[in-house]
Amino acid sequence: MTRTEIAKFIAERLAEGQTELADFYGRQPVPYFVIDNLLPPELAKTIAGAFPDVSGLALKKSLRELKYVTAQMDRCQPILEETLFAFHDPKVVSLVADITGLTPAKSASPDSRTRSPLRAMRAAWPAPDPKASSSRSMNKTARSGIASRSPKESRF
Repeated sequence: MTRTEIAKFIAERLAEGQTELADFYGRQPVPYFVIDNLLPPELAKTIAGAFPDVSGLALKKSLRELKYVTAQMDRCQPILEETLFAFHDPKVVSLVADITGLTPAKSASPDSRTRSPLRAMRAAWPAPDPKASSSRSMNKTARSGIASRSPKESRF
């Protein structure tokens, strides 16, 4: 199943309950909404069965989070990547923006580089000046160490 087909399921469910979801979202002290049966049961079972064993994932553990993650979707079954990027579909993003009241100017826009989540992060990452040969000639961002970190080392 492709991301476009999965996005169609998601968009249909969002559209079905759009008014109720927006009302619910607006009444919460910490805004959120939940959609039961977002995907057809068989598809949901297929996706759940495709998750890799935690031994192949990185553990993120801090005061703010406790989760296993991977950014290397090419090491996962294709259905996981297709599902992940179905949520980036412009129709899905538009419906979520309508429900939440967010606009594209307020970060409700899909990742335009839907092949890799890290690609978007790397594209926005400040690169060191290639002409700079010493720390004196490097820009302020690079001297602070931000640009010298690789995306893998970042704390996103």
